[in-house]
Amino acid sequence: MTCGSPTPASPAACSSAWSGPGVTAASAQAQAQAQVLPRELPRDALEQVLLRCDADTLVGAVPAVCRAWRAAASAAAVWKGRLAPRLQAELEPLSALGPALSPGRLHLILQGRNLLRNPTFRKDANSQLPLGRTPATARSKWQRSAWVTTAAMGDGVAWELPPAGIRAYGTALDPQGAPPLPLPYPGSGIGGGTGGGGGSGRLVAAARLLGLFGNGSGGFGPAVGWAGSGGEDGGAYQQQGCLATGNDWCEVVQVVDLQWELQRRGLSAAQAAHLLDAGLGLRLAVHVGSRWDCVGQYCVGLVLDEGSAGNANGYGGDGCTVAEGDDVVPCLQSFVMRPTRHHFWLGRAMCTSDSWQRFEYTVPACPRGFRRAVIMLRGRRAPNSLIVSPMPRFPGAKFSAAELLFC
Repeated sequence: MTCGSPTPASPAACSSAWSGPGVTAASAQAQAQAQVLPRELPRDALEQVLLRCDADTLVGAVPAVCRAWRAAASAAAVWKGRLAPRLQAELEPLSALGPALSPGRLHLILQGRNLLRNPTFRKDANSQLPLGRTPATARSKWQRSAWVTTAAMGDGVAWELPPAGIRAYGTALDPQGAPPLPLPYPGSGIGGGTGGGGGSGRLVAAARLLGLFGNGSGGFGPAVGWAGSGGEDGGAYQQQGCLATGNDWCEVVQVVDLQWELQRRGLSAAQAAHLLDAGLGLRLAVHVGSRWDCVGQYCVGLVLDEGSAGNANGYGGDGCTVAEGDDVVPCLQSFVMRPTRHHFWLGRAMCTSDSWQRFEYTVPACPRGFRRAVIMLRGRRAPNSLIVSPMPRFPGAKFSAAELLFC
């Protein structure tokens, strides 16, 4: 009886069919597998294949194939065009301060995931429970909500979904109808940089890596434009919203505790402090627009500082009252420059009617000692805008698709 016969054969009979003079059963089995399985790709050919993969696939899927693919996915040649050169130079120093980092994971932590919460300005994603904050800092309004309206500028903002008054929004006819989707903010399942003490180091690292693919506040998960499988929407498409301003100046602020953000994404405290003091670049981008029948005016501010611990940071106060969290936000009119700070303010720029335009500002090298970023967005209806009847309630500038990334 042979293996090719339709009658079921025993393993012994199958092995005897392959056996011959000087051929053992083990070698016959190896010959059979060689006829079915493809040969392993050369390392250079495999790297060329991986160059066509996106960053999320390289970090989340490729390492699970086999050891050879895992090693190739961490090769410097694969990440040469994705990870900034200054970040590549930090891989070795970071490994000496905590758990070893692959280029892909460092890319996701600093460049592949948004540092801003609710980057699409959706009202249902703006408020959330504190993400692992201590009881003292959990009372901070800057941690309860992503974008906070400042009391001094009034409350003349609206969360629009979809944006009102932009006629080409959501159509394929005009590429300016909707801004491109921003990078998502990672989910809330990432452990602290020090670990919880339970489970093996491999499991802890895997949990932190998995958290980078979760659906966060206004984030879309690993697939661009879609909520991740762990998201609340179960994979449904998430439409972008925008923040619309009124006739007079309105301002929203988001405070980003960068030291805490980096530790939340899996870095140790020493690794996070090292990166913040390494003079890396930081890029802020936001899309601005206005209605088809109105012209908007906007301002953008960015402040980097050491935080507001103790309220004795040069922004006012007696220095004795301890601030809860980072509730003390710097006032640009009374800003005091220090070596640990950076200040930028774009004043009274005009929007393009019935379309979106991208505003971008890059800090070439962040000051040593800074730990916090404060983003301010201000908008209104331009004074020279035509008076239409009836006047829309929110005729001012609109903000959408915001990003804050290291570069």
